[in-house]
Amino acid sequence: MQPKYKLIYQSLKKDILSQKYPIGSTLPSELSLASEYQVSRITTKRALNELEQDKLVARKQGKGTIVIQNSIFEDLHVKEILLVIPFSNNYEFGDYMSGVLATINNTDEYHLKTISNQEFKKDYPDNLNNVAGILYYVNHVSEDINILSSLYLKQIPVVLLDKKILNFPLPCVMPDNLTGGQLATEAVLKENKRPVFVANSPLSEISVRSRYLGFLTTLKKQNITTDIPLINLNKKSDLQTISDGILNNKIDSIIAENDVVAINIINHLHEKNIKIPDQVSIVGFDNIQAASLSYPSLTTINQDFNLIGQKATEILLNKITDPDFDVPDTITIPVKLITRQSTK
Repeated sequence: MQPKYKLIYQSLKKDILSQKYPIGSTLPSELSLASEYQVSRITTKRALNELEQDKLVARKQGKGTIVIQNSIFEDLHVKEILLVIPFSNNYEFGDYMSGVLATINNTDEYHLKTISNQEFKKDYPDNLNNVAGILYYVNHVSEDINILSSLYLKQIPVVLLDKKILNFPLPCVMPDNLTGGQLATEAVLKENKRPVFVANSPLSEISVRSRYLGFLTTLKKQNITTDIPLINLNKKSDLQTISDGILNNKIDSIIAENDVVAINIINHLHEKNIKIPDQVSIVGFDNIQAASLSYPSLTTINQDFNLIGQKATEILLNKITDPDFDVPDTITIPVKLITRQSTK
């Protein structure tokens, strides 16, 4: 089954090539498309960005998306840059593409193509002739390490997004997870003294471990001890452990690994009639679109997906031009606290 953004992209592309939308006309807005297809704005934005990559439209602030061409010409001299990211749920994913696209659009040498991790593993490892470089979101280190090793040996320039693989020779652009964990913990400790960190991923993943370390260092700095510092959501009953801990006065605040985990906890607590933030404060991480739409709206740590995409692309373009281009193994992008209704 194709991602929804792809279906919207293909439908609009067909309408442009058939001249239903002639040159100079304006396509429906992100909001109108989101309403028509019953999807998020992130999904429609991704579809319109794909059309811009095809050079069929130009996106102008205040004017919308304008059709500038109604046919596609293959340029054999233009090479692909692949953006490999999960598409399983657009509400669960940040908008790296805007920063990537803005940087690539400054050159006529490259064409951006987005593809899911699953599609990449299936179709691309042995078909890289026209690929100049790859921006790769590490979904699961254990699943991605073999394919990344193969790309490294084939000397394909690769820059990782979000998750650094320790002692692995590929640069990574990622948010400042340690500081994010500290900011999230400080936010709940203003009114609470029994926090818990809740993770859905193993602490072997560096991004989760860094957020947890930020949590621990903040507790130590403020001389706070807790009976339950960490809960791993390995099974459904672990959500019950959280609600029981709140009702037994052992937990009064939650720092979640990410917004998706936080929203799942909120939904569970609603079922248990536990009031947020009166009985428990909750902070997420990422500031995905769903964070502002949850009830109550979620206090979270904002990571600048746009800037991460931009910096990663700048590094990749330099690596393509000069394979010996010197770059740190990790580039950290600042984060900030976004205060909403889920904390006191």
